[in-house]
Amino acid sequence: MSTTYPDYPHTHFPDELTDEARGYKQDVKDVQTAQLIQEYQTQFTLGNTGKCHDILVANPELQEMMWKADDYNWIRDAIMALERFYKEDVTATMEQMAATKAGFRDDIQPGQSGDRYNGYSINKINSLFEELRQEYRVDLTASAWEGTGPFSQTVTNIPGLRADRSYERFSALTGTEEVANQKAYMKAMGFITGGETSDNSVTIYAYKKPDISFSIILREA
Repeated sequence: MSTTYPDYPHTHFPDELTDEARGYKQDVKDVQTAQLIQEYQTQFTLGNTGKCHDILVANPELQEMMWKADDYNWIRDAIMALERFYKEDVTATMEQMAATKAGFRDDIQPGQSGDRYNGYSINKINSLFEELRQEYRVDLTASAWEGTGPFSQTVTNIPGLRADRSYERFSALTGTEEVANQKAYMKAMGFITGGETSDNSVTIYAYKKPDISFSIILREA
């Protein structure tokens, strides 16, 4: 009996597949079998249900050549359960699969992307796009540069930065600053030669020490 659809007692769907042990229906195989069926039908017409039962017990293969109410009910319940599942449950099931790891591999490793059985969930794809759109503001302080050339400055506590990712540098100017401030910013920005990220921190390098405090934007390359 279906636990999900208890009003369809002749099927287990969608909890599990239909019992295949019922076997296939067959045509009458030979004259002897035809005679047994004819005898069964004769006894049935006479109302001798006991003798009908005895014939089936002695010749169980006849069950495969007969069409009974139970066979109809089994097929009906299986079809009705399938229809109800597609009408009421399949949309919710697909949405759940798309939003979770059910049926998907959100932990795909390098080299597995070509596997036809792998695929990211919608949530995972959205999170990857969010990471690509994420910007990290790095505030550089004029007095915090170290070294004698090249100079370096490490900025910590930048949640989300990762050691295994590459980032591009962008200007933090909005375009509304005074022209003199924009020129000073671009001059300081021009001294920067590169950087290295660690988890939640970044070290910025400059060939000349900037003399103002300013900020840069990092975006994943």
